[in-house]
Amino acid sequence: MEVNKEKIWYILQFFFDKGENANQVAEIVGGVYGIDTVTANYVQFWFRRFRSGIFDVKDAPRTGRPIVENVTKITEIFEVDRLVSNSRIVQELRIDYKTVLNHLRQVGFKKKLDVWVTATPINTKIMRDRILICEASAKRKEIDPFLKRMLDRLTLAIDQKLPEFGNRKGVVFHQDNGRPHMSVVTHHKLWKLGWEVLMHPPYSPDLAPSDYHLFPALQNFLSDKKLGSKENCENR
Repeated sequence: MEVNKEKIWYILQFFFDKGENANQVAEIVGGVYGIDTVTANYVQFWFRRFRSGIFDVKDAPRTGRPIVENVTKITEIFEVDRLVSNSRIVQELRIDYKTVLNHLRQVGFKKKLDVWVTATPINTKIMRDRILICEASAKRKEIDPFLKRMLDRLTLAIDQKLPEFGNRKGVVFHQDNGRPHMSVVTHHKLWKLGWEVLMHPPYSPDLAPSDYHLFPALQNFLSDKKLGSKENCENR
């Protein structure tokens, strides 16, 4: 259904005056006029506009593309690709970088870990879902610790690739004194595996075998060699 944008803006103002939630308004409007009519971010932009005292849904006369149209386009781009760069928005909308940043502040987006997210307060359901997910992840770590699983895999790899090493006198294991390595679960797992664990002085990461032996030896071995293909690397 083709709907006049100005009509939608007046509808949003009506729901704003009623004190409705932006996410709920987006669902209501989408249910009546079509799911692609507005997004929650678009509604949030207009609610912030109304909250700041701007109730005129028409832009003041100006050259170039109207602000509302730019903001709408930016919101549409974010709905498709949350990893989009500022430079791509500049190219697509043909507006300068500073204008893009101003629009982003208006829409309420900010980047976290290279992903555009809304900076507006989240509702109770979203907050509750996040808490449940965090609690589930924490319990998963308690039930099946990551380091314990890694030790199981390492044991299996030793048995498969170096059976003579594992069966000779058992495994002599060296690790630093990071908190996961010093946990009761890790110590119990190493004890069950029957591995001999070497002591590690505090604040001495240079004693890790990969640092004092493996990487320097590998670097010396490859320093004067040129490997032009994957096959050459494997055959070395």
